[in-house]
Amino acid sequence: DYKVSEKISVAAEVKAVSEKDLINNENDGDGTLAALKLGYGISKDLNVYAIAQGTIEQSGSYESNDLVTLGATSNLNKKVDLNAEVSTGDRGDSVLIGALYKALNNHDLYTNYTMSRDSGDNEERNIVTIGQRKTVSDQLKVYTEHQYTHEDTQAGLGNTFGLDYKLNNKLNTTASYQQATLEQTNGSTVDRDALTLGLNYKNNDTEASGRVEFRNDKGESEHTKQFVTTNKVNHRVSPSLRLQGKLNY
Repeated sequence: DYKVSEKISVAAEVKAVSEKDLINNENDGDGTLAALKLGYGISKDLNVYAIAQGTIEQSGSYESNDLVTLGATSNLNKKVDLNAEVSTGDRGDSVLIGALYKALNNHDLYTNYTMSRDSGDNEERNIVTIGQRKTVSDQLKVYTEHQYTHEDTQAGLGNTFGLDYKLNNKLNTTASYQQATLEQTNGSTVDRDALTLGLNYKNNDTEASGRVEFRNDKGESEHTKQFVTTNKVNHRVSPSLRLQGKLNY
C-alpha cells in the first residue's frame, strides 16, 4: 500500500495460485494474478475504491480470473459504519452490503448480505451474516456469528463461536469453532464441523499472522476432511508505504 496524498492511496498485488482437484488431476492448474487498487477519500467519513485484477499467466486447466471491483465505506455517525461492494469478472459477479453498529464502547453488532453468481454453473448464492463482538477485558475478546446460506442446490445455517486472547504486547491467539448444516435439494444433509486456531504477532512496523483450520464434512454419501492454512505478513516501510505477503494452502 502507498499513500500518495491525504485523499489518494494505491496498492498493488501479485498472487500465485495453484488449484488442485483431488478427484481428477486433469483439472489441476496454476495461475498468476496481478491487481491494482486505487482509493479516494471523498471526506473523512466516506471512502471509495476501485480494484482491477488481471490474469497474467495460466497453465493447465486454470481458468482466467480477471475481475473489476468498486466499493465504498462510510462512517455514518459515531455508532454506525456502512460498506458496499460490487464485483464482476470472468468467474462471476457479486454484491456485498454490510453494516456495523457500536452498541457500547466494548460491544459491536454487525450484519452483511452477499449475493454471488458463478459463471461456470450459473449457480446463485445468497449469504446473510449476523454477528457480535464484545471486549470482556484488556486481554479477552469474544464473538458469535450466525450465517444463513441459500444456493440453487443447497441451503443451511452455520453458527460460529470464537475468542481472541492477548498473551502479551506482541502476541495474540485466536480460536473458533463452527457448526453448520446444509440441506441439499435432493433431500440429503451435510454436517460441517470446523475448528480454527491462530497466532498474531505485532512489533513496531511488522505484523504477521497464521491460522490453521480443520474441516470435517459428513453426509449420507460423503465424508471429507480438510486442513486449510492462511498466513500473512505486513511491514510498514514508511508512513506512506507498506509491503504485504500472503500464503494460503
